[in-house]
Amino acid sequence: VSTLGLICGFKELAKKKNWKNIVVGAAPIHCPRCVRDLEKMGFNVLSCLNLGGRITKFWFNDNDPQIWVRNSLFWYIRESILRLLPWRVYSKIAG
Repeated sequence: VSTLGLICGFKELAKKKNWKNIVVGAAPIHCPRCVRDLEKMGFNVLSCLNLGGRITKFWFNDNDPQIWVRNSLFWYIRESILRLLPWRVYSKIAG
């Protein structure tokens, strides 16, 4: 499930609970996209807690089925592309 896919599911729950202001917990390298996606979906993000502090090998797994989380180079290549996409395109491929 993509980041945006999770946010879309969360949006349904938040609507039922009338949640508009949220605090995000994510890996430091993932916070910027989490916040951007949440704000685009209408949430007011109060803060993004960087879980685990600085970037470490902890966030990557050489055996992960998703190639972009196997190492930081793969992550940054994919993340750079995703951040450059217009929202309309990104939301179609990631939603």
